[in-house]
Amino acid sequence: MIDNKEDGLDDIFDDDDLNILGDSNPEGLFDFKHTPKDYQRAAADFVARRKKCENFDKYELRFKQVHNEVNTSIRKIIKFNEKHLKEGSFFIHNGIMLLLERINDIHIDSSRKKDGRTRIIFENGTESGMKLRSLGKNLFINGNSITDNEEEVNKSIENSQL
Repeated sequence: MIDNKEDGLDDIFDDDDLNILGDSNPEGLFDFKHTPKDYQRAAADFVARRKKCENFDKYELRFKQVHNEVNTSIRKIIKFNEKHLKEGSFFIHNGIMLLLERINDIHIDSSRKKDGRTRIIFENGTESGMKLRSLGKNLFINGNSITDNEEEVNKSIENSQL
């Protein structure tokens, strides 16, 4: 047991096997080489911000219908999976339902994953144009998928086979 607090701290600082605190480490634990200024950072091609969805009346009934279908178990809320990211799919992020209405300029990114600019409609009457990979990341952190309406899917399959 250590009798003196000061001796205890000296022992801790003297026992620096990784030499984090010593002179042979030119950069201290809290020293940073360079923190770029805003103007030095690479400019993004576009920063997605939510804005009012001017034609929200076109989507409002769909959101109400999906809410009803979730409440009556026609659709289910499930754990998000990146495979769910397709046009026309509904998700919940931070308690707000959203529709992935469209994916534009689809391409394969440097991680060999599909990406593109989206149009996302939120149930609160706003929309966003974030990247598909950003949406996926946000949903992975705090989101869920809403399953398709199986009855509608089956009708669509039957109609396509006619």
